[in-house]
Amino acid sequence: MASIQERKFPSGNVTYRVRLRKRGFPEFSLTFDSLLEASDWVQYNEKLFYEDPEKYFQWRAQLYFDMQAEQQKVRSNILKPKAVITKLVEIGSQLVEKNTS
Repeated sequence: MASIQERKFPSGNVTYRVRLRKRGFPEFSLTFDSLLEASDWVQYNEKLFYEDPEKYFQWRAQLYFDMQAEQQKVRSNILKPKAVITKLVEIGSQLVEKNTS
């Protein structure tokens, strides 16, 4: 059976954690911003989870790796402008040196 746990944070934010457990498998949990989202997810997915829990663990693992890939893209896009700026500063320094010599 699924359980929904309300989580209150010092910042005032409230989230809802859905927890599913099945013997022989680790606990499966997801966090939602609203109770309605959490209960809708449970209503639709609880039966399916108990029929094939491995599918849900694979889905969560894929979701995690997709998020990691997106974060890596963001990091690389953030680092590229820094490299460009560094190169521009280097070129600017060289031009200043040529003009002053």
